[in-house]
Amino acid sequence: MFEFQISRLKDLSPKYETAREFVIRRCVTLDALQDESLIFVKKPASEELLSRLKQLKNCLIILLPGETSDAYDEIKRENMVIESPKPRLDFARIFQFILDNSEKTRGEPFIPKSGFQCGKNVIIGYGTIIDENVRIDNNVVIGDNVHIGKNCRIMSGVIINDNVVIGERCVIREQSVIGGWGFGFERDDEGIPIRLPHVGGVRIGHDVEIGAFNTIVGGTFKPTTIGDYTKSDDHVHVAHNCRIGSACMLTANVTFSGSTTVGDRCWLGVNASTIQGTVIGNDCFIGMGSVVKKNVPDGVTVSNNPAQTLEELALQRRIFNKLKKQFKDAL
Repeated sequence: MFEFQISRLKDLSPKYETAREFVIRRCVTLDALQDESLIFVKKPASEELLSRLKQLKNCLIILLPGETSDAYDEIKRENMVIESPKPRLDFARIFQFILDNSEKTRGEPFIPKSGFQCGKNVIIGYGTIIDENVRIDNNVVIGDNVHIGKNCRIMSGVIINDNVVIGERCVIREQSVIGGWGFGFERDDEGIPIRLPHVGGVRIGHDVEIGAFNTIVGGTFKPTTIGDYTKSDDHVHVAHNCRIGSACMLTANVTFSGSTTVGDRCWLGVNASTIQGTVIGNDCFIGMGSVVKKNVPDGVTVSNNPAQTLEELALQRRIFNKLKKQFKDAL
């Protein structure tokens, strides 16, 4: 993603004057730790996580103030550790500084392939690859390092941001935005929201149709993903870090909050929505207007706000009818 000498952090703040001399090259999540990375841990670190952090080299690691100083001292032998009461806030500031002060690799200018059809006022960035027989309509903007597979149709007014991959035989309908910034912020000491950079991009599988006026937000570090054969209606919103499975049907105005996971072959009715981090299993049916606030197992139908199974709703109706009868009998 980048190449950044961490001793340059002294230009961000005097508190980093003692920054060490090594290079970091990427941001990683806690489930994919690597050397030469920027890492933050927003909760107290478990013994297991501390053990894994000790194995790393040349990382910039932002942690809560240490209660186990011996473990932190061992991590500091090969890495730079920043102890912060707000690790996510310091990460947002440091990562944005790195992005602003690192050279961006743009790649080669776009070269059209056979069967390429292009409308008016189309902008295509550097390092972008568009395979054979792709049609792009008027007023489309495509960023850097995008890959669009064979036989796709990109309709008018679509914006595809950097680092997006679209599979073969896909349709992206009018005015949709793919790979935009996520709505992720951390408040500073004065309560002012500081934006968390999102660089993970989007990965869309094969034979996917994205409806008009959809927004599919780029992931923080890893891509937001849409599985093969999934179809979305108009005005659907997929937030950052979501994982939508294959052959799903997303009807109009469905909204997924960040880090939602949806299995394969699911149906979501009009205006259905999920709370952040919800997991919906395979072959689920989410009724119209449902608000999913807890995980849904495979093969289950839910409805209502909050979303409940049909059995739970039937039980509530029986209880209500029983209470209603008792009330009438008492009159």
